[in-house]
Amino acid sequence: MPRPHTLEAVLGTPGTRLYHYTTRGAALEHILNAGSLRVSSFSGMNDPREAMDWRINPVGAPGRSPDDVRRLKADFNAAVKRRSKVVCFTKDVEGGADPILDRGWAHPRMWAQYAENHAGVCLFFDRTAVSARIASALEPHGEIFSGDVVYANDPPELVPGVGLPFDVDIGAIETLSLDVAVSQHLQHHSQALFRTKLSDWQDEHEFRFIVFTQDEEPIYVPIAGTLVAVAMGWQFHEVYEPSLTTLCGRSQVPVLRCSWDNGSPMIDLSQPT
Repeated sequence: MPRPHTLEAVLGTPGTRLYHYTTRGAALEHILNAGSLRVSSFSGMNDPREAMDWRINPVGAPGRSPDDVRRLKADFNAAVKRRSKVVCFTKDVEGGADPILDRGWAHPRMWAQYAENHAGVCLFFDRTAVSARIASALEPHGEIFSGDVVYANDPPELVPGVGLPFDVDIGAIETLSLDVAVSQHLQHHSQALFRTKLSDWQDEHEFRFIVFTQDEEPIYVPIAGTLVAVAMGWQFHEVYEPSLTTLCGRSQVPVLRCSWDNGSPMIDLSQPT
């Protein structure tokens, strides 16, 4: 018999949820249907800072030809961008004063940009449970880097004794191997490279999990027991609601609907559960 849900229990207290906005197709055909969340290549991000190759300042490369330096820089970029996998969430505003607007599901620009202009969905995850599940799934693949995204317009800071994030020891790639050189570089600069964006992105309140792996294949994280609700955008077409309800019903996950009252976000259970 399905367990009862209350809106208060589903929403939880601020800070206990992580949110993932996505399209209707991605939710129905992949995430909910397969019961897993895809952790994809960093090169697929929509921020130019992340999607484009970095302009690397080579150090430790005396006597090497320009062609060798270009090749090693390209190898470094390819390894970091294609073999680093990332999954992104929105979090509640820490210390937020507004009980609705500071929740991660209540951002109209996020609905517009990542959830198909309000025709997609927002997945609600239990923060503790999904963090543990992701860590368990990613750990066999490599070193995990996780945490809040920092938003800043200032140039990256110098790490004493190490250098700047875009200063890459080209010599280490040849002497230690590409994997070891990249891993060492990320240990010092993961925050600047993976979890720093311009201030224009700050309203996303993003939390990320990243892992540097040995290949370019995506990783799939089972989400059973971590997903607490799925919210439909106000433009989610009613013809797809039975499919969403059926998929969520497999795990007794409640379906919510996000609507807007004179521009203010509202959310409620879409049907008895």
